[in-house]
Amino acid sequence: MPSYTFDAYGFDTITTTGPDPFDSNNTGNSDSVANGSTIRIDPSAVASDLVMIDNDSTFEDGDGQQELADPLTLNGTQFSPGTSVETEYAYVIRPVGSTDPGDNITIYVLEFDGDVVGIASDKRLIPGQEYKIVSIASNDPTIAYADMAVCFLRGTLIAVPDGERAVEDIQVGDLVTTVDDGPQEVVWCGRQKVSGQGNLAPIRIARGALGNNRDLFVSPQHRILVAADWLAGGQEHLVPAKALVGLPGIGISPRYVVHYHHIMCAAHHLVRANGAIAETMLPGPEALRVLGPVAQEEIAAVAGPPESMPPARPCLRVGQWRRMLRHAERVSRIAPVMAHPVP
Repeated sequence: MPSYTFDAYGFDTITTTGPDPFDSNNTGNSDSVANGSTIRIDPSAVASDLVMIDNDSTFEDGDGQQELADPLTLNGTQFSPGTSVETEYAYVIRPVGSTDPGDNITIYVLEFDGDVVGIASDKRLIPGQEYKIVSIASNDPTIAYADMAVCFLRGTLIAVPDGERAVEDIQVGDLVTTVDDGPQEVVWCGRQKVSGQGNLAPIRIARGALGNNRDLFVSPQHRILVAADWLAGGQEHLVPAKALVGLPGIGISPRYVVHYHHIMCAAHHLVRANGAIAETMLPGPEALRVLGPVAQEEIAAVAGPPESMPPARPCLRVGQWRRMLRHAERVSRIAPVMAHPVP
């Protein structure tokens, strides 16, 4: 049977106010809605990887085929593979102070072998953020695994001054370690949830393919630093990941839904991502077009007009790269495509 992985938090990492929304093994607590109960993930909490197997593509209540695939410890109790897992009921929550339905998150109460033990969600929960319970979403919920807060790019490690940090944990004001200019401040962060099919399917760069020390997944247009002696002048260039498909270890990795994370500095920089060298966001017209008006306004406020940020290296379009690659093959000058060596 297929396996699925998503984030889970045990109740021992959650603080509540008002009537306890998790006091039942069967149904949501309407009093917690009426009285505006809140929940907060402890600031130091780290989500657990809940890995389960199922004979279909939906997570639901009353499905006896849903089982843990790997051991998991929640609330100090270790649950073994084969433990029955269901989603017993669900709430809609949003950050305290927000009235925007666009901020809504659905949390799914997890039941292991008949007892509720924690929550999962359809969007990432931020530790330390307080959320108000808005409504009971369902007492018999069903959700596609593809719509859970899964781990595309979660765990992708970006070099920072004190080591490495997962990209989803990087916030505005944090420092990232750049290849050319050392520590630089992040001035904007963004996240998109999109279909992982067709021209949006992520590109997988297998461990070692471009100097990376673990598999790296990026969006098709995300530029990666490459170098080869047959490139113009032997220079380093930035090339869209999709242009590299077909090289050893690089291919398309479609899935139902993906979460793309963006980090931008005041200038265009190169950073290590899982050991490979990739760009920070360059706010050109194409990148801005797909982000939407709100993000465009935020970026304009911190970065100015797109033409004011030159690229960190010469950028090749997909067609340019492929023509150069074909020419190199014809004249037998093809050489490995390299990135900076891993230190």
